[in-house]
Order: sequence, then C-alpha cells, then structure tokens
Amino acid sequence: YKTKQTAVPVEPAAGSEVAAREIPAASVVPEPAVTASVSSQKYTVGKNDTLQKISKKFYGTTKKWTKIYEANKDVLSGPDKVYPGQELNIPQELAEPKENLK
Repeated sequence: YKTKQTAVPVEPAAGSEVAAREIPAASVVPEPAVTASVSSQKYTVGKNDTLQKISKKFYGTTKKWTKIYEANKDVLSGPDKVYPGQELNIPQELAEPKENLK
C-alpha cells in the first residue's frame, strides 16, 4: 500500500534576509554553440580542375559545384577562379533519402 507524497515548497521566514545564491563565474560551464556545420574534407585543386569536375569526383554529379563554392567563398574570389594548389573544403553530403523509382 503506497501513499502519494508531494513536495511542499519551503519559504523563508518573514523578515529573514535570504539572498539569491550567486554562482561564481569560474564555475559556470558555457554550453557549446549549436551550429549547423556540415563536416567536410580537404581537397587540393589539381591542374585543369574546375568546381564542376571536383563536384563530379566527390558527389557523382557536376550539378553540386555550388555547394563547394559556397563552402569556400573565403578562398575563392569567384566560381571560375580555381587554381592548382588551392586547398578547398568539400562538404560531405548528408544522407538524403532516395526515392524508389520503378
């Protein structure tokens, strides 16, 4: 036979000085920032490489060259400004469900 127990809040007695407890800044652990970053790998541009060729190499299609460009805007001055020796970040594809084609 169990009895239901409820918690009763305890309030400070009238007239008593109970200050909110402050936590020293050193003991506060900041929460990691949540970002939508996609993991990537490095690729060094070779002779005659284009973003389309690199897209074909990593994604199997030339149509995803914009993903590579967007991930490397800090390195590339334009989508047609790809030079041998540049190191690019290649975003990894997130698993996308494939439609069942019959």
